[in-house]
Amino acid sequence: MPKSKRRLYNDIKHAIINAKMHIVQHIITNDNTAINLQNRHCETPLHIALNIVI
Repeated sequence: MPKSKRRLYNDIKHAIINAKMHIVQHIITNDNTAINLQNRHCETPLHIALNIVI
């Protein structure tokens, strides 16, 4: 059963913030919807993680 988009979005965001890129790669390669995930402000997990890190 696939994860909800919201949960998948948060998994990717937290993995990036915690520098666990292998988890991000695994999620993206196993679920094509992960590439297009956005929050209500049209930000992707990568975009948010970069804003937090910088």
